[in-house]
Amino acid sequence: MRKLEMKSTLAVLTLVGTAALTSGCSTGVNGETVAGLPGSPAWFATASEETQMAFYAQECEEFGFQPGTPHFAMCMKQTAGEMRSGAQQALANMGQQMSDFSNGPEMYTTNCNSFGNSISCNTSKW
Repeated sequence: MRKLEMKSTLAVLTLVGTAALTSGCSTGVNGETVAGLPGSPAWFATASEETQMAFYAQECEEFGFQPGTPHFAMCMKQTAGEMRSGAQQALANMGQQMSDFSNGPEMYTTNCNSFGNSISCNTSKW
């Protein structure tokens, strides 16, 4: 396996392992196993629509909105949108970090020359 492929594979395995250890699992309203914390990309991938709606409803009730009112409906819509946007941003950030990691560290070359008692060095990026 090439060095770059090994780095990418290691990064993915580390990310998946960390997510599994820190996110936990729960059971959705339909009995489905839900991975991740509410609002995380894993949660959106595994929670049923009913589980997501139940979570939004609970959030809006905790904010003091009454079910069946226009304000409650707006809260549900806004909460869902904000959480989806946050999950999409988290995925984009994760992708960028993976890309940055797979590119490897920046490499530099330093050449030095000595002239009597002085040394002159020049550093350049590869």
